[in-house]
Amino acid sequence: MTHDFTPPCDDADQPDAATVLQRELEEQITLVSTSSQTWTDLSTEIMSEDPKDEARGKPNSHGLDSQETLLASSVESKTKQESWIDLLWNKAGNNGPHAISDTWKPSFVRTGPLLGLIALSFIVLSIPASAIVLAVSHGQAVENWIVQPSVYISVLIGIGNKALGFAAVQGAIITWWVRALKGTTLQQLHYDWPAGNAGITSLRRKHVSRLSVTSVCAFVILADGILLQSATGTVEARLDKPVSLRARVSPEIPTNYTATGSLLGVNNTYLNAEISSQIKPVWDDWINGRAIPSPLSGCQGVCTATITAAAVAQVECHDEPNQTMNYTAIRTSNRTSLPFSCQRQGTQNRCALFEIHVQPSSKSGVFETIDVSFGRFVVSSSEMAQDCAGDYTYKTCSFRSAVAEYNVTTYNDTYVVLNSPLPNVIGLANNTARETYSLNQVIGATIGGVGLLASMDVYTYITMWSPGEKYQYTDNVDTFQAKLMDNAFRFYAGDDCAPSWNNPMSDITATLNDVMFRTAVHAASELPEAELLDLIDPGLEVDQEVQGLRVDAQPIFKTRWPFFWAAASVQLVCVLLVLVTYWDYWKLGRSVSLSPLEIAKAFDAPLLRDLPSNTEPSVLAKAIGNEETKYGAVQGAVNSGILESPSYRLVFASPNLIKPPGGRILA
Repeated sequence: MTHDFTPPCDDADQPDAATVLQRELEEQITLVSTSSQTWTDLSTEIMSEDPKDEARGKPNSHGLDSQETLLASSVESKTKQESWIDLLWNKAGNNGPHAISDTWKPSFVRTGPLLGLIALSFIVLSIPASAIVLAVSHGQAVENWIVQPSVYISVLIGIGNKALGFAAVQGAIITWWVRALKGTTLQQLHYDWPAGNAGITSLRRKHVSRLSVTSVCAFVILADGILLQSATGTVEARLDKPVSLRARVSPEIPTNYTATGSLLGVNNTYLNAEISSQIKPVWDDWINGRAIPSPLSGCQGVCTATITAAAVAQVECHDEPNQTMNYTAIRTSNRTSLPFSCQRQGTQNRCALFEIHVQPSSKSGVFETIDVSFGRFVVSSSEMAQDCAGDYTYKTCSFRSAVAEYNVTTYNDTYVVLNSPLPNVIGLANNTARETYSLNQVIGATIGGVGLLASMDVYTYITMWSPGEKYQYTDNVDTFQAKLMDNAFRFYAGDDCAPSWNNPMSDITATLNDVMFRTAVHAASELPEAELLDLIDPGLEVDQEVQGLRVDAQPIFKTRWPFFWAAASVQLVCVLLVLVTYWDYWKLGRSVSLSPLEIAKAFDAPLLRDLPSNTEPSVLAKAIGNEETKYGAVQGAVNSGILESPSYRLVFASPNLIKPPGGRILA
């Protein structure tokens, strides 16, 4: 058989050269040209030869025994093929029949797809899991969560992102093989392959497929983490959370704890007393306006609670008859007979406008009391106020030691504030009974020191002097007195000639209770418990378990649900896009991957041609994984001394067949 043959120019295509893969012989055709006659004869000779003989490595007429010998060493015989199968069987172990099965067996049970579907299921389940974390943490105090909600969400996000990435890769593998199974183009397979390996790089291609967009979900879902993290935050708010507190405070003032004193005269109704050294710290805090040390513990912020502590209880009061007072008439009068609240001093009349006296009682044989007396000028009409006419009232009340319930607010277990100036009295103390004592005998006082301290704050004696063009009072009005003035605005504006006063008893009682409470707290902290219990009534306790309420604004978690719904939407969209790629996975007859070995085997690469075609990739890797290979140039054209340069092909082949590709003509 004769072929027309035209000598090629320098760039003409050479006939097909041998493609050498590992242990394979590629077909080679050598073209030699010396002259036109030689070309014709040589081409006839070459084309008349049996290509199969050449492929099997039989020597042709060109004297290339050295190269043919090399190539022939990689030819796989039937015996070699059988040894491959034996090797695969041994590598597959118990799974051998399935791994190297020669039967294509479609099935729903495939490890890769099932793991991918499980990963997608986890992502779907992580949505309600995140919602539960956000719902439970909403409105909860930050301090109650050892592990913050954001940490739980971060864990779910982290695992979910990894799971979606894994599922997307499995879906890309399934789509690649299912598409190949149904029929497609090499270009489509080329553009789909990066989706199963590089994900985001597939979008850089000119052709963007649905599979590429799906794979990118594994990266876009990172924004889902930002949305979920934004779904939880903190704000300041009151929780009014119940808390268990402990209180250590004396329910009564210990017997003879606050003062010592004596009776100076038989007719003297007040005890000449001085404060005991035991309550000097209370005195110091009182006169310096320091906060009350908190007897409570267990509050990490601001808490309210009701505790039992010492107080005073009003037990008796009596009023003096009211006296009508006309300060204008008194000012201009030279009478020596004046109302009981007035005194004549030289040519002037001095009349009381407002007075308060607090004294410990000197009575014996009875329970100890603090006696409070106050007198005040009151008016019943604006005309009377303008004329300095009104009534002067005088009242005396006695207070005994008592046990009461205080509503208090404690701040970080540091200090406490009494919320009500008038606690709820639940009983009178019986540890203040005073025996009969003689004149000038020094005795102890249980609440006498409290009366002395209170007197320092509330003692008042404001008077009006006459004659004069303007009415004046002798003492400046302090803060305590100013808040008791009934007509302060009109008086200071000059509309009323004298100040009028409200009843001060509630304020005086509040002052006494403040000192009583301070003293009860101090006694519980200073005295040993056993000693303190001996000085109060039997049955009372110093240590108390109380239920409080935390009322301060504190950091709490707040859930921003729009961010969660946005994140959940992103997750669901990505899951659905990835789920679509699993369609028809059950039509695959074996486990598949994008392993280069498996793809090369599917393309019937000569290097793997003699291996069973349905072998799973993992078994392929185990069976021939130790075979050495190298990428480089394999000679593909004959150099018989006629051609100036040989031709080479870049392939994977045995290392002993490979030459460096640099500087070589590549076919």
